[in-house]
Amino acid sequence: MRQAFPSVQWMLAAVLVADAAVLGTIAVVSRAGAEDVQHEPRVAGSGTGTGTGTGTGTGEVTPLLDAGWAMCFHDKKDVSRVAITYLDAGLDASVTEAELLRWFGKLSYDSIDVWQLEHKDGTRRVSFELDWTHWPSPPSWDEVTRGWKGDELCSALRFDLVKRGVGRPRPAAVKASPDPMVRSRHDFEFFDERREDRYADRDLVGTLADVVAQDRLPGLLRWVGERGPVLDKSGNKTP
Repeated sequence: MRQAFPSVQWMLAAVLVADAAVLGTIAVVSRAGAEDVQHEPRVAGSGTGTGTGTGTGTGEVTPLLDAGWAMCFHDKKDVSRVAITYLDAGLDASVTEAELLRWFGKLSYDSIDVWQLEHKDGTRRVSFELDWTHWPSPPSWDEVTRGWKGDELCSALRFDLVKRGVGRPRPAAVKASPDPMVRSRHDFEFFDERREDRYADRDLVGTLADVVAQDRLPGLLRWVGERGPVLDKSGNKTP
């Protein structure tokens, strides 16, 4: 579900930097400078706006999105989970637990899966993910996404997360970056499954509740700050 965005860019180059599985279509939705733009809500199936999703004709109003970015990865299958944010080396070295927990709003901490992702180039990330089976209700995942496909489905999910107080504020330096991938790094990433060929290793740490209860954030930040081995296309370590 999506309102008429100021600009919509299809960026196949995102495959090189984004973590989600992409079998075909990639949408990087830009809302830069949209704070002063007024948009009218539209009705699912009304045929107005720029979205390509199909509506149910039930009269549901398309939610308006706040200014920001979203990444929606879909092809033949619609998305089934969202990476709410990542922890990366350098920029996130000083993140505190109190700061981290504010990003999840009203979500239950035991609904958030925490993953350690080690890329074949040696870089590391920690991902915080919510899938459809743990989507809080009401409204349920099915209620939020009913009548929407592709980009618009992502937008409907994003709007529901924002209403729940979920999201990571973007620092001024990130907002001002000329690189669209940098500007998008603090927003949601919607996908179905990850591309196995991009990773040297993926480990499920547990839930966010586990991370808090076991005081694991300092260890995760240390792990992110280190580099893993660099692997070639065959998965072998390079000299």
